Amino acid sequence: MRLISAVLVLVGAFQLASDAAACDSKTGERQQLVFASWAGESLAAMYLEGDEMMYFQIPNGVKFGVRTRPVSDDVYREQFQWRKYNSELVHLEFYDTKEKQPTLIAETLAGANSTSNISADFVPGVGDPRLRVELQKSVCVSADDLSRKGPAQAAN
Repeated sequence: MRLISAVLVLVGAFQLASDAAACDSKTGERQQLVFASWAGESLAAMYLEGDEMMYFQIPNGVKFGVRTRPVSDDVYREQFQWRKYNSELVHLEFYDTKEKQPTLIAETLAGANSTSNISADFVPGVGDPRLRVELQKSVCVSADDLSRKGPAQAAN
């Protein structure tokens, strides 16, 4: 029982540290966290800002890059034709980085908090169902949010 409690405390501490990094405590600015893994083994993890790209190499030797960008308001306007609410989206780009100048090989819209297995049909030469990209973007809550909505609804 003590071992289980210790593991839960460590996992909770890691999550708090991760959340703290993803939500700036002074400005409330949120950051996009990107994880890449192959068959469950971590390849890379990075908070991406602006035009930053996360680089990694998959087991078949291909050097690969991932970048996120904000989506335009037009993308949301289009989505709102079909639904009242929509998940926060990011523009997700995949690059072949074997040359000095990375080459865009695929792009899509993805949820800011989503997980995708990357198929060869989608990313030729790189995609494989064992390649997984996970996106996380924290929701920041302020004291003002609590006073307007109450604690239970502050993150909604």
